[in-house]
Amino acid sequence: MRITNTTIARNYTSNLNRNLSLLNDGNYRVASGRKFNMMAENTADGVRAMTLRRSLARLDGYLDNAITTRNTFAGAEGQLMKISDLTKDISDRFIVGLSGTSGKDERNIIATELEKLRDQILSCANGQYSDRYLFGGTNTKTQPFTVKDVEMIIEPGDPRYDDAFSALPDGHTYVDGVDNIPFVETGVLHYNGVRVDQIDKEGEHAYLFRDAAYVDLGLGFQMKPAPDSQNVASNSAFKNTLVGLDFLGSGDDNIYNVINEMVAFLRGGGGDPERGGALLDKFRASADNIGVQITQIGADAAYLDFTVSRLEKQNDTMIEQQGHLEFMDPYQAIMDFKMQEYVYNAALQMGSRLLQPSIFNFIR
Repeated sequence: MRITNTTIARNYTSNLNRNLSLLNDGNYRVASGRKFNMMAENTADGVRAMTLRRSLARLDGYLDNAITTRNTFAGAEGQLMKISDLTKDISDRFIVGLSGTSGKDERNIIATELEKLRDQILSCANGQYSDRYLFGGTNTKTQPFTVKDVEMIIEPGDPRYDDAFSALPDGHTYVDGVDNIPFVETGVLHYNGVRVDQIDKEGEHAYLFRDAAYVDLGLGFQMKPAPDSQNVASNSAFKNTLVGLDFLGSGDDNIYNVINEMVAFLRGGGGDPERGGALLDKFRASADNIGVQITQIGADAAYLDFTVSRLEKQNDTMIEQQGHLEFMDPYQAIMDFKMQEYVYNAALQMGSRLLQPSIFNFIR
């Protein structure tokens, strides 16, 4: 059967274009290092690669959460260590004030020192990391601990009534037509807008102790079933908020208020050793609680270090798997490209011999 020159030329051109396409594909693999550019080129590996990419994206989120939380807890631990050192200084200075060798002037000087150390403790309690307040629970934008003056109405029988009454100007009027009088209490410590001395774990402000937010570290994040469907299952996430009340205390045991009592005791003459010893014991109990909390934060920080290490290793493993699926060995890619280039050049040379010369090639 005779094959026409047109058929031969058409087949040759088609095959040459196919070789050129394969050459371009080889050139792309050398330039990009990828095994395939579209899912259709390798559906099986493409599906696995997409699944792996989604897993890597989630893992990156877990790792970022773990690193941020670890750094936050490290910052909190540093602030608490400063507070612990300050409590030691306060204890030492108060003991000096209790000694019989300290006179009125010395006690007043020590009281002033305690106030300055107290203010430093408050500054540490309002410490920040990356523009976020550390000890405000879910409140990370405003200072959790503030000192305010509180206006109130007091009645006869209140221990502050006589002094407040004597300080009233002439011609004052009673509140509501009775013996109640206005009073301003200065230097009252508040936590997230609530008086600390009125906060109790069993009272109306108990919610402040439960103020928590959780971060997903890849532990299988879950919500509690009804009726607690709005709460996170604590074993499926990590609590990344710190409540300042857990560290400084609340009610009458708040370390700030205890220091105020110590200051008032020294300025009042410090003549009751039993009262002074009781205040020292109360202060030491608050200081010991801070030490316990530092240990707990240290344990949490160690767990976060382990989690970061685990997630980084898992991330490296998944990136290696992704490389095997999506990328190819550059030396192999160059070898394949050179082989395809050789085939293409050979096809070009073969084209000059496909159409045999006829008598018409010799007619001039």
